[in-house]
Amino acid sequence: MKAVAFAPGHITGFFEICTDDNNEVVGSRGAGVCISLGSYACAERTDTSLTIHGNVGKGEVTRKALQMITGKGVSVMLKNELPVSQGFSVSASSSLAATLSAAVVLGIPERKALEATHAAELGERTGLGDAVASFTG
Repeated sequence: MKAVAFAPGHITGFFEICTDDNNEVVGSRGAGVCISLGSYACAERTDTSLTIHGNVGKGEVTRKALQMITGKGVSVMLKNELPVSQGFSVSASSSLAATLSAAVVLGIPERKALEATHAAELGERTGLGDAVASFTG
């Protein structure tokens, strides 16, 4: 089975950093906009490895998020419509699209995909609230 997911890019207007020991409440609060361009991912099961193809920006965010929900056994093809390192939250949108498509293939709840993307973004210091904003639109 294959699954396709889309996650929009996000532009932050203003924000306040929220810190805590619990990743579920760490992030930011503020305002921004999701845009119609973003990242597409197509996932399918594989026998052995975790494979990511395509322009993923800082690919380590996507890899770590996928490892959190799958470990291995998923191949993901990504297509990004936005330029990397220009403030469009490409790491969040590509990681979220990848984890959402993998979650469908593996029968994992969407919330776990979001949690993994958010945790990977925090771990790699690429975003504080972009994954949640992209998920909720």
